[in-house]
Amino acid sequence: MKVLHILPSLQERFGGPSLAMRAIAEALADRGVEVDVICADDPPQGLCQWQIQGEGKWRLLCLGGRGYRRRWSWPLALWLWRNAHRYGVIHIHSLFGFVPAVAMVVAGLRHVPYGLRPLGTLAAYGLRHGPAWMKALSLRFVEGPLLHRAAFIHCTSLAEQQEVQALGFAHVCCIPLALPAPDSGALPLTIEAHWPQLGGRRYLLFLSRLDAKKGLPDLLSVWAELAARHPGVILVVAGGGEQSEVAGLRKLAQELGLRDEVFWAGPVRGEAKRVLLANAAAFVLPSRHENFGLALLEAMQWGLPCVSTDQVALAVEPACRDAVLQVRCGDRHALWEVLHELLSDPELARQRGRLAREAAAHFCPSTMAAELHRLYLLVAARS
Repeated sequence: MKVLHILPSLQERFGGPSLAMRAIAEALADRGVEVDVICADDPPQGLCQWQIQGEGKWRLLCLGGRGYRRRWSWPLALWLWRNAHRYGVIHIHSLFGFVPAVAMVVAGLRHVPYGLRPLGTLAAYGLRHGPAWMKALSLRFVEGPLLHRAAFIHCTSLAEQQEVQALGFAHVCCIPLALPAPDSGALPLTIEAHWPQLGGRRYLLFLSRLDAKKGLPDLLSVWAELAARHPGVILVVAGGGEQSEVAGLRKLAQELGLRDEVFWAGPVRGEAKRVLLANAAAFVLPSRHENFGLALLEAMQWGLPCVSTDQVALAVEPACRDAVLQVRCGDRHALWEVLHELLSDPELARQRGRLAREAAAHFCPSTMAAELHRLYLLVAARS
């Protein structure tokens, strides 16, 4: 079976969508599905040519475009018009923008069944933030009709599925994301190989895109009060984001009196990212909304005791409820208490880390691929 995946960007700096797409493509390819991915990133060296990815398992084609979220890529639209009929199913990852809209329109006109993964944009939080009135109009007159014609809407958590169904859409399915198990065998023996500043230090890790919805202002405010109680621990903030967002967070940390108590690691990928995860004392993701929470899943796979909020969908999944320490979103006092208890009690931390690793094992790439493949076959048979 040949499946086409479409998304605005596959750049790693945009975090979860890129990581999830790569995991989906490789898992499906391992199952024998022929996977092509196209996006609106500028092509390397200006050449629109297929790039072989994942050790030869799947192909990527970058078809130009400028400005993430509002990528106007006419080369992508033209290529799709000419080639959509070559695929059994088209799976679109994103909503509200040129790329997902044109992909749904062209797939419909070319009579190819299509589905869409909305990435949390149809959740109440996603519809409220940004230009809400514009989203409401667009959903009613553009995305809404196109979604009603979709063969499926792919949600990645039960919480997201319930919110999408509440909007009146049909053919909504829940297939959770998954990541390959981490390979710790090739890691350096000590963290100094990548992070000499952290050598011999115990640290609490935040690792995600630096964005307002990730709850970092809450975490920094809590850490300003908590750091003095744990002088041997520092907060490591790892991840990239918009320059203005990062500058605002750094300024807030300074205003709160946080200097040596916080280490800003910046964007991390590959081995440097794995080393940070492998050596952290605990992980915290106090997000105001996550339709899944891949960063949390990564930390759980490494056996880290994890703290999150009740608005991170993965944290409230049945398999994870007893593994992740949850606090009510925005409740700084509760966050202070949970972090204090976790950092003060090594036995509790070990227990929570073990539970997190066991819960993460429920999210297996082969299971995700089998469910997606089954969905594609069903959709293709109906068309």
